Amino acid sequence: MNPALNAHTLSRAINQHGRDAVLLRPKADHYGTAEDPEKVTDLRGLYHAYHSHLVIETQEAGKVPQRVNPMFMILYTDAVHLEDLIKLDGHTYKVTGVDDPGGLHLCTDLSLEEV
Repeated sequence: MNPALNAHTLSRAINQHGRDAVLLRPKADHYGTAEDPEKVTDLRGLYHAYHSHLVIETQEAGKVPQRVNPMFMILYTDAVHLEDLIKLDGHTYKVTGVDDPGGLHLCTDLSLEEV
């Protein structure tokens, strides 16, 4: 496994097939009152959905819904934090998870939740 080749392949896929997004960070004044989020940076990444394990709801017997979690894969960075906001394709998402798959520092996979 050649890390340089993997990084190049991933970078090329993101540049060719990725979507542009804006990373925003919520902020508060010195009294703790929420203000408009400030722009941190522009991002480009691959939007994908993760189908989580089955969720069984006890309220509706016989129904086993499958939950779909939106995710956004970008080149490796440590600039994204939990609770940051991402504007992507007219939707706003909150970052609920930041993962470095395999610990290889090639990409960062962000778990999202629509706000």
